[in-house]
Amino acid sequence: MQILPKYKVGLLIVFILVYLGLKHFFWPMHKSIHVTVLKPNTAIVNLNSYGKIIDKKQFDFDKLSFPSGQELFHQNTGFLGYKEDFLIQAKTEINVLKPGKYIFVVDSDDGFSLKLNQEPICEHINVRPMQSSTCEVQLTKGKQNFELKYFQGHGKLGLKVSYKLESQASFLVGTDSQFMTFQSVKNRLSSDT
Repeated sequence: MQILPKYKVGLLIVFILVYLGLKHFFWPMHKSIHVTVLKPNTAIVNLNSYGKIIDKKQFDFDKLSFPSGQELFHQNTGFLGYKEDFLIQAKTEINVLKPGKYIFVVDSDDGFSLKLNQEPICEHINVRPMQSSTCEVQLTKGKQNFELKYFQGHGKLGLKVSYKLESQASFLVGTDSQFMTFQSVKNRLSSDT
């Protein structure tokens, strides 16, 4: 077995790092979750009680997952600068490949509302520490509009949404599987809100 000289090993490492960097730049991850972060001019009491919106920013993410902490954070962008009294509206289009009973699990600190095709599936509109809510729904094959609204009042925050088909393994919303795929709705949203 021939051992490579040190300079060839160094060149190989540089090549791999350049390749990974270019791959990330030219073939970015599938960002199918369109998120709008809204900041009202007053404290948020619950999901339906807040003042006039004074700031709005939009993002596209690959997964609907913001870890528990003191400031809104996503692995795609890092810290987003929001700590308290803000809302998130997350939208995507799901394509159900296999019909059946689906279970969405929403881990949130504070409240949320989950809708499919504008129909409420489940919600928790008040403040709470990080807790899980299980939302069951029977889905037919085909495309569905997914919308989640979330609010953060004060203190710690966090949001993670996963799905699974009955007793199968779970996936984060935004992660394609053999049961469901996700498509960005960004272009259709330009006329919304």
